[in-house]
Amino acid sequence: MNSLTDLREVVDVVIGVDTHVHTHSAAVLDTATGGVLDEISVEATVEGYAELVEFANGHTPRCGPGRSRGPAVTVLA
Repeated sequence: MNSLTDLREVVDVVIGVDTHVHTHSAAVLDTATGGVLDEISVEATVEGYAELVEFANGHTPRCGPGRSRGPAVTVLA
């Protein structure tokens, strides 16, 4: 049986995305404190998705050496 790993041992930040029909909102959370470090809301368009990717990539340096970063993507058909 696998045990759950404390997220703070794996990453420094988590980016949560709340998707809707017309807009998407994202927030960067500090795993050590649970505090919101940054947030953004964009239109649910190709351009908005590009803004979300840029937003997420802008927080990559917070991961630091040896830290993980994995994408969570919502695809709209």
